[in-house]
Amino acid sequence: MDHRPRQDSTPTLASMLVLALTLTLSACSRPDESTPAQPARAARPLFTSHAGIANAGRAQLSPPVDLQAVIKRIHFAFRPDKGGALVGGHSTYTSRVEPNGALTVRPYRHDARGREVAGAPLRLQTLSIHRGATQLSGRQPRIRTVDGGLFLDRGGVVEQLRNTEDGLEQSFRLLARPPGAGALTLRIRAGGQDYRGATELGHHFADPATGLGLRYGAATWIDARGERSRV
Repeated sequence: MDHRPRQDSTPTLASMLVLALTLTLSACSRPDESTPAQPARAARPLFTSHAGIANAGRAQLSPPVDLQAVIKRIHFAFRPDKGGALVGGHSTYTSRVEPNGALTVRPYRHDARGREVAGAPLRLQTLSIHRGATQLSGRQPRIRTVDGGLFLDRGGVVEQLRNTEDGLEQSFRLLARPPGAGALTLRIRAGGQDYRGATELGHHFADPATGLGLRYGAATWIDARGERSRV
């Protein structure tokens, strides 16, 4: 599924199995309602910080700290809200994960006057992951935060969610060869926006009231050797 907003600007939702399946969710809007052009920003320098530590009369430097990387990680990190959910996102979308693992992604844009316009949320719920008749995941995931992203342990499968500049990335990781025989099937229920069909870029959803929508990007399979294949 494809995660980060673009100006095909569909926030993209991305997903992955590792065996990994990678999808992207990005935001989009009607061509006549696109965000007005913004002035170019000057490139910011990369700052590093060194702390001096006295040791046997000689100053030693600690490893450099990439402050911009730290700020970026904080910006995209999921944070708990008062309702018990975990929320995050970027300037063109917000993402929300409930304790039961349900995911909501809402696209945003700004009109010609700079006012924020919010589209209807796209609701996504992972229902099952199975190989043939063998179920690989449980219904209630155990959720933990790792480096700003989320790990949803579903038993035999770990779902990972991470906010990025391009959209929300969703991946499903198999840590061992799945038992059973036959096709490996991932079922996700979608609702909240109208389904507008599929293209080579993925599945497209839209809010008819605002024209804002999301693209659930084409999945990528990554095997244990790191080789990638479009699904």
